[in-house]
Amino acid sequence: MQFYLPQSISQRLTSTLKEEVDKSDRLEVDIDSFPAIELLLGRVDNLKFSADNLIIDSLPISNFEGEFKDLRVKKVDGQWLVTGGENTYLNLKFSEEELNQYLASREELDIFDKFKMELLKNKVMMVGDIQFFNATVNIQLAGNFVVKDKDTIVFSSDELAVQNIIIPKSLIEQLKDKLQFEIDFADLPFPVKIEQVKLEEDSLEILGENK
Repeated sequence: MQFYLPQSISQRLTSTLKEEVDKSDRLEVDIDSFPAIELLLGRVDNLKFSADNLIIDSLPISNFEGEFKDLRVKKVDGQWLVTGGENTYLNLKFSEEELNQYLASREELDIFDKFKMELLKNKVMMVGDIQFFNATVNIQLAGNFVVKDKDTIVFSSDELAVQNIIIPKSLIEQLKDKLQFEIDFADLPFPVKIEQVKLEEDSLEILGENK
């Protein structure tokens, strides 16, 4: 039983997760509990999750690596769902292209035409055109992603440049406030606790507790 149950439930949970995500090139789940009988009660001591090129609720993730403990799993309508627990290791990676693909669907960013986000080593640049009094104005907004709470990050801007037009300072501040948008990870298949956002050239990493 100690050998068979974890393997069997890992396979079932993997199948359920594959049905839940919109797309994945690779998805692996490995679970461990002692004694194994705990699995029949919906208790998982440790779980490792690894996947490439996931899309979950329109959010594309290049790579998802996570380790979790004290998970609570239950069967709902014939599917295994994780309802509690925490990550002991977390690394989510997004490419610049994937992030732009996702943000293009965000309604709060409809203010922009030709919107693009550039991920630099220590800064995020948002570039796009807006309509201002019947004129097309190019703006560049600089800032960074910061952790808001355990499963949410927010883009916070600290600089805004406007091309070829004078805009009142009060309006600039309104624009900066309006364009502080969040990315919520509450819909991931496992409960996560985010501790750090790391920028690299052309990529973004979301980190939890690290090894």
